[in-house]
Amino acid sequence: MALIKLAKADIQLGKPLEFAIYTETKQLLLQRGQIINNLDLLAKVREMGAFREDEIVRPGLLLSSKPPALRTEEKAATARAEREDVPFPSLRKGVEAFQLSAVTDNEASNAPFRVAYLGVMKDISIMVTPLTGFPVDALYDGQELNAKMFSGRHIYEFRTFVQKVCLEPFEYLHLHYPTHVREIPVRQHVRVEADVSAKLISNGLNPQLYDVKLSDISLIGAGATSSAAVFEVGERVKMSFKLRSGGWDRPVLLTTIIRNKREDDGSVRYGLEFVSMPHESRSTIRNYLFETVTQTVMPD
Repeated sequence: MALIKLAKADIQLGKPLEFAIYTETKQLLLQRGQIINNLDLLAKVREMGAFREDEIVRPGLLLSSKPPALRTEEKAATARAEREDVPFPSLRKGVEAFQLSAVTDNEASNAPFRVAYLGVMKDISIMVTPLTGFPVDALYDGQELNAKMFSGRHIYEFRTFVQKVCLEPFEYLHLHYPTHVREIPVRQHVRVEADVSAKLISNGLNPQLYDVKLSDISLIGAGATSSAAVFEVGERVKMSFKLRSGGWDRPVLLTTIIRNKREDDGSVRYGLEFVSMPHESRSTIRNYLFETVTQTVMPD
């Protein structure tokens, strides 16, 4: 049994363990699924040094091809149950978001960074290039990475490692092609709960601002509540708000259509469809949804 050392972030207080934990001498410490609810015990496990079975297929090593389960609380509604062991997807619908993070004991080094998907050589490698100015030469061949990828109606999670760091003719990476990944299905358009203050801007010669609260949001629309019943179904209304993405509050400005309206106990519930938005606003919403669903932050 081959073991690899766990990063501190892999063991969290109050959350079920997603793999059995061993000592460096391969003695079982904790079974998969056990929950650590004591800070002293958590500190002791980390201090002793915690290890799990290495499940990544590396050239020349006969190890299990099944990737380790990774931490994700899926808050979007799912079309069917997530699957732990599925083949790497064909990605015919492209990749909307791709995130990597190093697997190390240094929590500061575990910060995720965004990459753009360039292509894949089936059964050989995945090619990506950083989007955020991340210094590719800070990575090294063989470095282990966590990967999260949003494509079509699924989020895919898997463990990989750097096969080759390339600096010419531009910076890009060859990543190990995983035989299997974790598949998390989401609705066709991911909708997540929200608690976001926004402004609706009325039309006409003297436009006015009305406060609303967004209770949920997706790439195509949102649900909002307000004390103002001035808008009618079918009306086009501009809206502005801020979403936290990449650790920053980012402005979003777009045009919506009131698709439904329901009055209840002095408040009004609006169903809003997004019909026009700048690229920057769409990117902010997309990143907000991805970060919310995967419970991670993608810094700029």
